Amino acid sequence: MFRRLKLDPRTSIILLLLVNIFFFKSRTVASELVLMSYLLIILTVCGNFKSGLKVYLTFITFLIINYFVFPHSPKWIVTTFIVPVSYARKIFPCIMAGTLLYKTVTVRGIAGVFRKFKFSENFILAFMITYRYFPTLRQDIHCVRESMKIRGISMIKNMDIFVVPIINSAIDMSEELSKAAVTRGVENPGRKTTIIDFKFTVYDVLVILFVVLIMVVF
Repeated sequence: MFRRLKLDPRTSIILLLLVNIFFFKSRTVASELVLMSYLLIILTVCGNFKSGLKVYLTFITFLIINYFVFPHSPKWIVTTFIVPVSYARKIFPCIMAGTLLYKTVTVRGIAGVFRKFKFSENFILAFMITYRYFPTLRQDIHCVRESMKIRGISMIKNMDIFVVPIINSAIDMSEELSKAAVTRGVENPGRKTTIIDFKFTVYDVLVILFVVLIMVVF
């Protein structure tokens, strides 16, 4: 039976930082293809093949548009869309690495990494609340949109009916997250502990070294 690879939370964060550096330094399509394929492999062995494949196929689509559609398109289309398409394509490695972090590392894991790196507790608290805020907000937006569809209400014509519940939900959500943080002892000045075992393995080292190798080669 296939066994999922479990990376150290620090590996996922370091990988995200390296990929962002690569984004600003990359100059060739070959380097982007190699890095995207490698990240897809990492997501696959970590048990998130479907999420990685969606990002990878979108990247390939943008690549085809850039190099096979634009050369045969009218000039006004090329001048209008070539810049956003080209820059959006370069962001996909960062999205892929971010997907790996989001899918494999919990909020507690990220907070533990920040504490390992000696970040301030104020920053860690703000990050944890923000990290938990957006998934819940997305769910509320989906619920409001579905409710409007059931009642036959157009979101474009009745934007206030869509916005007001979202704002009220966001206010309530922020209060609930703040109470949850206080309940967990965030105001306690003592040293915070975690049950997560931070330990680099040979797989973590190989994952990081291979990304560094790609950056050096290209």
